[in-house]
Amino acid sequence: SDAFAWDGIAFKGVNKIQTARFYGGVGSQGTSTSHLFMGGRTPTYLPNTEEWNCASYNIGAWSRGPDFATARAAIISIGRSQNAALGIGGYTPTNVACVEEYNGLVWSARTATPTVRSRTNGGGTTNDGVFGGGYINDYSLVTEHWNGTSWSAGGNMIQARLATTATGATSNAVLNFGGLCGSYRNETEEYNGTGWTSSGSYPLYVYHNVGCGTETAGLVCGGNKTPGPAYTDVTNEYDGSSWTSGGSLA
Repeated sequence: SDAFAWDGIAFKGVNKIQTARFYGGVGSQGTSTSHLFMGGRTPTYLPNTEEWNCASYNIGAWSRGPDFATARAAIISIGRSQNAALGIGGYTPTNVACVEEYNGLVWSARTATPTVRSRTNGGGTTNDGVFGGGYINDYSLVTEHWNGTSWSAGGNMIQARLATTATGATSNAVLNFGGLCGSYRNETEEYNGTGWTSSGSYPLYVYHNVGCGTETAGLVCGGNKTPGPAYTDVTNEYDGSSWTSGGSLA
């Protein structure tokens, strides 16, 4: 249930989320003062939504928001704001294709994804989003675009994998890294709206880490790494071409 905030130099602990859980979805990738956390497991599958509000990065609290219609874990999330987020797919424990959109007040059903998917992440907004990879019946490299009303196919990822992390402000500038495909991965791929290209390798072979920021100013922390397996508190920053070490989690 621990939560941390990044001030550009270091992480500091903040108030814990109300319901301890794992495999939840992160609904905002750009700010430490307005945040959304959705779904997950305890191991019971949860519909819970929690919102983080604060005046500064370390003074604030989590509050309970409205529930998902479908309780699930390993949700694919897209969104840059606490008041505009998508919760896509996930598993219940079978993979599902349902999509729900949050406007800061309620969750509403949206068009289901063409492929049933879980265990990846996306970038962009509720009107201009994209995600790639994840798990269908095997490791996936499929990419799908969202335009606010419907889905369309995008260019396939170079490396099929699940449990990746992604971030990006628009669908034509998304960063995807790490993951799992038989073994731990350290690939970094960038998406330009039509295709993926390889970039600087992530410093660790890791999956289930957390990312935020943009394609040219990204931040990644934590995860499950190899050799190990072991959890890590390492943080790395991306400048658009390469990774540098940042402060560790508190």
